[in-house]
Amino acid sequence: MIKSRPQIDTNSPIAENGARYKIGHPYKIKGITYYPKVDYSYEEVGIASWYGDAFHGKTTANGGIFNMHAVSAAHRTLPLPSIVEVENLNNGRKLIVKVNDRGPFHDNRIIDLSKRAAELLGFQNKGVTKVRVRILAEESRQLAAQMQNKKTARNTKPKKSGDVTLTRVADGKKDTPPKVITVPLRDIAGSQSSTDVMTPPKAGVYVQVAALSQYESALTIRQRIDSYQSTIGASESPSGDGSRLYKVLVGPFSNTALASRAREDLKHNSFPSAHLITWRS
Repeated sequence: MIKSRPQIDTNSPIAENGARYKIGHPYKIKGITYYPKVDYSYEEVGIASWYGDAFHGKTTANGGIFNMHAVSAAHRTLPLPSIVEVENLNNGRKLIVKVNDRGPFHDNRIIDLSKRAAELLGFQNKGVTKVRVRILAEESRQLAAQMQNKKTARNTKPKKSGDVTLTRVADGKKDTPPKVITVPLRDIAGSQSSTDVMTPPKAGVYVQVAALSQYESALTIRQRIDSYQSTIGASESPSGDGSRLYKVLVGPFSNTALASRAREDLKHNSFPSAHLITWRS
């Protein structure tokens, strides 16, 4: 006897647990074969749609949980997850989105966005819109490396790389998903703007917004979050080739609760891979 699926409160957030990095094998839907692959030059113009209540709380193609209140998307062939920029060509709005599911499987549609992403891009009521989708290669590579190393990281002690400890800060109780609290950036304690670009980070708890190989790219990200107190920290790349990563950091915060609030707000405002780290000076 098959147990019925538990009821999901569609007004509550869903944590994305169990997600893994996945490219996948060719698959066929409605007589059409799709070929997933790594393509860091991907850019396409077409029609976007969105999905919500019917899939909220269900498993995504890479083993996570779909949350219609988070910014995410489904794509037919890109690696899961990938980071893409979606531009609504009807109103000029742009949004950075994490692709973590497969779809859409309708003619002339190239991406299926979460309800929240559709709201931010301004087409929730219309249902579909014309978009340009462009993969963000650097961010996608970084996220892929992070996802592929996650299993190894669980089984080893945290290692120090340069001046940063490569470990995430727990959000309170072990294995308890943090509650999503959306707060305006200016209302978060310790989030006043800062222009000290060259000041090394102090020791403490931070939200890492991005880790990039080019310092200029890190500056660009920092300019986009000027409502926050932020800085850039440099550390050795985990690739071991002697290169450096420039990490855009928000903080420091006096405790993990404040940092978690900032992280969730950043995740819902175009930075889905934002996470907590402890910086060692």
